[in-house]
Amino acid sequence: MKRLLLILFLITVIISGCTNESGKKTSKTKERPKYQECSEEGYIISKNDDSIWVISTIEKDDIKNKTEKELNELFRFKGVVFDIQNISKETKTRLEEKQKVKVYCNEILKESAPSQGEAIKIEVLEE
Repeated sequence: MKRLLLILFLITVIISGCTNESGKKTSKTKERPKYQECSEEGYIISKNDDSIWVISTIEKDDIKNKTEKELNELFRFKGVVFDIQNISKETKTRLEEKQKVKVYCNEILKESAPSQGEAIKIEVLEE
């Protein structure tokens, strides 16, 4: 009986230590705005009216003299394909293949190959 009471007491202490004053579970990480959870800086490998494919693990020289077909073969399953339907027409017209960009998205990237996300803001970066 004493053992059961001790176990119940310990469980109560452990559970109460995992909540804050209002009873909500605590987290060791700060909450960040959604667009900071998902951002990618890299080069546009491919672009169409609805999406861009961005690779962050490359340098300008890696893509400089490559054709679209060569880039597709080299980077298959890598990077992130961003849906850009909600990006302004003005921003979309400024985007070009082999251009360095920083893309912010509204959610954590979906796991696939390549990853997928919805862009909410795109910055064209100077090199």
